Amino acid sequence: VTIPQDQRIQLQRGLLGVLGNDLPVMPLYWDIDPILVLASVKNVPLPSAPTRISTFNIWEWDKE
Repeated sequence: VTIPQDQRIQLQRGLLGVLGNDLPVMPLYWDIDPILVLASVKNVPLPSAPTRISTFNIWEWDKE
C-alpha cells in the first residue's frame, strides 16, 4: 500500500518545513588551515576566515 500522491506531497511539504524552520543548520565538514609555528614566533595572525591566507605578513613575524 502506498500513500496517495496528494497526501505524499503534503507530507513532503511538512518535512521541508521542519528542515527549513525548526532544525539548526550544521555543516558536516569543516575546513581547517593549521599553521605550525613555534611558541616563540610572534605576530602570527589568527585566522579570521577559512579562505584567508595566514602567511600574508610573514615578513613581520619575529622569533624571540
